[in-house]
Amino acid sequence: MGENNEQKRAFLGNLPTGGKGLLLFDEYSQAHTSVQAVCGQLLYERRIGEYLLPDGWQIICCGNRQTDRAGSNKLPTHVVGRCSIIDFDVSLEDWIEWAINNGVHPQVIGFIQMMPQGLWEFDSKLATPQANPRSWTRLSDTLKTDPPKAIRNATMFATDVGEHWAIEFDNFLYLSEEIPSIDEIMKNPEKAELPSGGSYHKKKKSGDVNVGGITYATIVALTTTVNNATKAKVFKYFESSLAYIQRLPSPELGVFFVRQTTAQRPELKETKSFIDYKVKNSDIETL
Repeated sequence: MGENNEQKRAFLGNLPTGGKGLLLFDEYSQAHTSVQAVCGQLLYERRIGEYLLPDGWQIICCGNRQTDRAGSNKLPTHVVGRCSIIDFDVSLEDWIEWAINNGVHPQVIGFIQMMPQGLWEFDSKLATPQANPRSWTRLSDTLKTDPPKAIRNATMFATDVGEHWAIEFDNFLYLSEEIPSIDEIMKNPEKAELPSGGSYHKKKKSGDVNVGGITYATIVALTTTVNNATKAKVFKYFESSLAYIQRLPSPELGVFFVRQTTAQRPELKETKSFIDYKVKNSDIETL
């Protein structure tokens, strides 16, 4: 009670009293119904008791659906009626961009670029690990430790993305051993051997599955080579790699390579090779 016997509510002291911004209720659907109800008053009336949310603030609630089996509770109908509910889906392009800018292992990015269906695979009936953006990021962290081949498949990778995608990804890593010579590409990109003839567009046909995998593995190897190059060599490696990649049948491979390398080595954006490539491929994607 207050000094004049008026009712007072206890607050944590971290609700905004001025300015502007976003007030986020994360994992809102995991809150008890009584807590959701209290927040419901803030959602609709922008106040709780004597507390008033400043005009410059907007409220966002995040949470899983009950069908996701993530410990979520049913939302009260009055809360549903006071919110604009948006279902978010997985975006390959958004995740690729995020992964490039956040140090996800190039081989993980290359594999997902090659097999985008592997980014998200969810079955609510399963209690075992499944492939999703978060689990691929964990697998990337594991891969950075350079685990022994003998344990990296079912023993290690499957703990993050499940057995099926662990096997697929491990096969992709083995394809990296069949790529053309990186040294030859750097020395003579116009004549260096292409990945098994470079039949990228036929990769989905019987007998050509590995060709697409080897092609992507080659792009990943070139990306790693450029990203790890010294200042004295990085520009030459970038130019040679780009000249080689443009011999491949799919322009998207070059875009993938350029996005990864320039994210890690931004000085490459000042080169003539980058500028020429950006102009030539401006209709494909913004680099």
